[in-house]
Amino acid sequence: MSHPRPLPRRGVPKAVLLLAVLLALPLARPAPAATAPADPGSAGVPDRVVLQVQPDAPLVALTIRYPFGHAQDPEAREGSAHLLARIVTEEGTAQVNELAGRVEARVGTHEFEVTVLAPPGEWDRAWRRVRALLTDASLPGGALDRARAGQLDRITFEEGAPVREFERERSHLLLGDGSPGTRRPMGTRESLQAITAGDLEDWRARHLAPSGAVLAVVGPLSARQVEAGVGRVPMDVMDTPGRPERDPAAPADTTPRAPVLPSSSSPLRPATGPDASRAWESDRRRQVDRDVTSSWVAVAWPLPSGTSPVLTGFLAHLLREELNPVPADRDLYRSDVEIRQVNDRPILLVTTTVHPPATLRWEARILDAMDRIAEAPPEGSFFALTRRRYRAEVVLSEAVPETRSRLLARAMAADGQLPPDLTREIWALDREGVAALAAEAGPVRILVFGPSAMMEPLPSGSP
Repeated sequence: MSHPRPLPRRGVPKAVLLLAVLLALPLARPAPAATAPADPGSAGVPDRVVLQVQPDAPLVALTIRYPFGHAQDPEAREGSAHLLARIVTEEGTAQVNELAGRVEARVGTHEFEVTVLAPPGEWDRAWRRVRALLTDASLPGGALDRARAGQLDRITFEEGAPVREFERERSHLLLGDGSPGTRRPMGTRESLQAITAGDLEDWRARHLAPSGAVLAVVGPLSARQVEAGVGRVPMDVMDTPGRPERDPAAPADTTPRAPVLPSSSSPLRPATGPDASRAWESDRRRQVDRDVTSSWVAVAWPLPSGTSPVLTGFLAHLLREELNPVPADRDLYRSDVEIRQVNDRPILLVTTTVHPPATLRWEARILDAMDRIAEAPPEGSFFALTRRRYRAEVVLSEAVPETRSRLLARAMAADGQLPPDLTREIWALDREGVAALAAEAGPVRILVFGPSAMMEPLPSGSP
């Protein structure tokens, strides 16, 4: 009997077994595409950042400037900008105090400016903390109440102060009646009490936008460090300007000195043409009679826009020296001369406090001093000495990091241009240029504030 032979076993191919196993497993979801994490520090980064390297500076200064100020305070909410600035100053300083830093916020008619000062090793941490005050959705708890109490105390202390009334009258003189900038910038008791945290957060959201801001950084930093700490590459990087040791026009000597930087290609002159407009084109004189113990005199001239700030600053310096003689005039309490901006155009402003009987004499003296500069400015060695004093004054003031950062921010905000290098332009000043600028000054505006009955009239025949 024969038995059937068993069929030979055929092994299942390994590839088939592997395929079966894979098909039996649940299908795995594909991994999501990798995405770059959001940069938590990118919010609130200004579009324009400028750096000036100061290798020997002991501190880093950052100034951020926004083109809005107390003129943008809502009706019945006057004081909003100053109240927010006080919060930024007080709360910011409290937050960076452990980093040996400090914060100061300033408000103008159309500017809100915050300066942060901190050591080189802590500046980025200090900046992030202050930036949060400028961008976060809500203000720190209790900050509004503390700031409001301080603001009310100041208003109470200054209530009835003649100098504050004079300043308001001067704002009307410079800005014109009805301008938002002539309202009470510090607010009133009623307006301050009405302001809520929501009001300030709304003001901040509307006006402190990074797209309209300029950030200036000054200190011993590199562009890469600023990019890492701020979140944006600086659009301009300035090295510390040179320090020429002598006037190129001075007699040469053989003493070894640092190299002198070249001056501008041509002497500085006031701007001309259709773009050289002025803040106003009509003169005005107003006298306010008040029974006070001092008199104030404000005299202002509009200057052509586009004129070099080195030239306008030199004119202010010359006038300041003319009005502050040595020895001092016994009737003069104080005389300040400054360049201000009105409607984005420069003006030359003199503010003088005097003994009331000498009020009209000092008004005439201010006008006469400006005429003398236009007709016969200093010459020869006296002009060279005056120019050196002006240079020393500016160089000393700009050596302070926070002063320099404010200057850079203001210059960039004004026209998008870096300020001129004083060490290069100072030697381009000459007597013809400053005389031409004084002669090109526009219609003068004058405010006299004080006890009219005590003001002695000018002698007959006086201008």
